Amino acid sequence: MAHFPYSVQEEPLFVIYHIDTILSVTGANLLHSFKEAMTTQAKPTVEGVDNVPSVQENEYEEEETLESVLVGRIPPDPTIFEKCCVSSQGCLLLLYLKQHLKELYGFSDSKCHKYSPSEPTKAYDKTVSRKVGVVFNPEQVLRYVEEPDAVSSHEQLVRDYLEFKCLMMKLDPSEEDSDDSGNNGGRESPTGEAGQVVDLEGKR
Repeated sequence: MAHFPYSVQEEPLFVIYHIDTILSVTGANLLHSFKEAMTTQAKPTVEGVDNVPSVQENEYEEEETLESVLVGRIPPDPTIFEKCCVSSQGCLLLLYLKQHLKELYGFSDSKCHKYSPSEPTKAYDKTVSRKVGVVFNPEQVLRYVEEPDAVSSHEQLVRDYLEFKCLMMKLDPSEEDSDDSGNNGGRESPTGEAGQVVDLEGKR
């Protein structure tokens, strides 16, 4: 699908729409599985003033994306975590495809978010223009396909997890996209408050 000869904007946007639909459920479940595969770490319970998250809690959230911290949370037997990494490659391929289509056709997050196949508009009948030099290269997925039995270090497993997690967090469109500012129309965001991934029917 990365190399299909799309002719109008609606075609790649339709693909992106269904990628978001799939990832909002399957991707969220995989993120949960990753967390369950890691050893538990006590979360700070100190609250800030007027229910504002404390400095300690904010630091805890930041640690969730630090490779050095996460490596220490992988159990001595990383089999379950490795299985999560393997299982995530299908979703990761879709995330790579979405990023590729956005870059190739110059779509903003907001434009992708506003598109809905149930609300057709002539705006999406415009002919697409492709950027030169944009190459589809799902490097991590190819590594898992070409070397399915390769043993990965804990550090590599964490890097693979963070690659997946960071792309999943980008499912929520930016509020600062200049070409669509001032217009809040379109479908419901696949992510909820605080970046929590939900399905398109609003189930968390």
